[in-house]
Amino acid sequence: MASCVDCSDVLVHDEPLGPLTTLGIGGPARLFYAPSTVDELAAVLAELDARGERVRFLGNGSNLLVDDEGVDGAVVSFRRLRFVRPDRDRAGVFDVGAGALVPGLITRTARSGFAGMERLVGIPGSIGGSLFQNAGGKDGSMADIVEGATLVTRSGRTVFRRQDELGLGYRKSALGGAAVASVRLRLTPDDPRAVVERARALMVYRKRTQPLQDRSPGCIFVNPHGERSASWLLERAGVKGLRHGRASFSEKHSNFIINEGGATAHDVRVLIREARDRVFDRFHQHLRLEITEWTAGRPIG
Repeated sequence: MASCVDCSDVLVHDEPLGPLTTLGIGGPARLFYAPSTVDELAAVLAELDARGERVRFLGNGSNLLVDDEGVDGAVVSFRRLRFVRPDRDRAGVFDVGAGALVPGLITRTARSGFAGMERLVGIPGSIGGSLFQNAGGKDGSMADIVEGATLVTRSGRTVFRRQDELGLGYRKSALGGAAVASVRLRLTPDDPRAVVERARALMVYRKRTQPLQDRSPGCIFVNPHGERSASWLLERAGVKGLRHGRASFSEKHSNFIINEGGATAHDVRVLIREARDRVFDRFHQHLRLEITEWTAGRPIG
């Protein structure tokens, strides 16, 4: 397989990452790749592995905080892998490129009369990133609608893994460092009007309870084991509306941090540490991050 690591249509130097995240924060990637096919993805990863480059994967940039100074190494983006291929022999089965965006897939599948994706209403991420974190809410998660996934290992080998081989749990997966190239969804045939109405009702609820119109990475902390959610703990610890610089905890939902315009990664880190300290001081409970931090320095979670 020919190397395309230095091809101008795949590689960009010093690409700003902030605009590629839902939080809108972050400096540049020294090397930035956006392969348009699974074969290109495999070739890029094989060559980067041979060169000993550190590699990070970027979907739609939700659940992500990028350092103000950017990151060294290589960032591989899936924004050009957005295909959606219905299975001709099995109704409701779709092979979807990792970069396909969840909101668009919800609309497309609901209008086509297939149920299941609506459980992800309000999630702004890509389908690959949603699999990686097993995204979802109280109505279910990716694990409920995934039949399997095509992965590309760091050495460039392409493999298919069944759902039970992906290690999907609460906000986690076990992919062994491999990239998600595509996801095989298994949805349920249903009345299109009923599916669209369920999705609409869920979106109304999400907009009422979450700051979906603001720049945010989504929930900051994972819900701990037990009856008390992270938002319950945070609200009672008094973090709603807490500010540092141009970042603040949402007044609508205490587990969301918002970029009010011009916020820095440092502003967000300060808020995270303050929130953790307040929750621990009051409840003796340590909150674990749901977002991922990209930094050359010491991670925060």
